[in-house]
Amino acid sequence: MSEEEQALYLRRSEALRDETLALAAGYAEQLARKLRAIEQDGIAECDVYEAIELARTVLPLLEAIY
Repeated sequence: MSEEEQALYLRRSEALRDETLALAAGYAEQLARKLRAIEQDGIAECDVYEAIELARTVLPLLEAIY
């Protein structure tokens, strides 16, 4: 692989990592809001399931980055 190809691969990898991190941050933000609502308003079954689904979404994204 030439230096130019390596540089292009690196830029693409970094861009993909940044996009994945931004996506994970958005889901993590939603999860934090949901957990705050549960804390303030009490536990509702649907809120708990939504929080679990958000956690299941964000964790693989974070694992993919690192």
